[in-house]
Amino acid sequence: MAAITIQGQLYKAVAATVLNPAFDIVPFDFGGKALNEMTIVVDSTLALSTVALPEIISSAIPPAYSFGGVYNTTITIIAPNGATNDVVINATNSDTIGSAPSVTLSTDGASAIFTIVSDTDWSVLVTA
Repeated sequence: MAAITIQGQLYKAVAATVLNPAFDIVPFDFGGKALNEMTIVVDSTLALSTVALPEIISSAIPPAYSFGGVYNTTITIIAPNGATNDVVINATNSDTIGSAPSVTLSTDGASAIFTIVSDTDWSVLVTA
């Protein structure tokens, strides 16, 4: 089943289901302007959840959304206390998170704050 797209919202709480455990983040408003911050709370009680970060430099032709070299967007992902499965956050295409393709949050209230540091790299601060 296709991932659920989360777009144009500063805060969104979502719950993964067995049939739909995946989410795509689009940190742009519906006019194409990048949001300064976005916070997503992912309840993974029913299933391991995956969250796809947006591609920093879009490979789509024409690009649907582009940061245009202005990298002031912060994305926070929170795995709330009490959930029973992990939340896996994946970089898209050739992007990386640090030097890794993904970050996993455990189910104990962990969170991750992502910022862009280059055309292909996300920086992450993980808390538990």
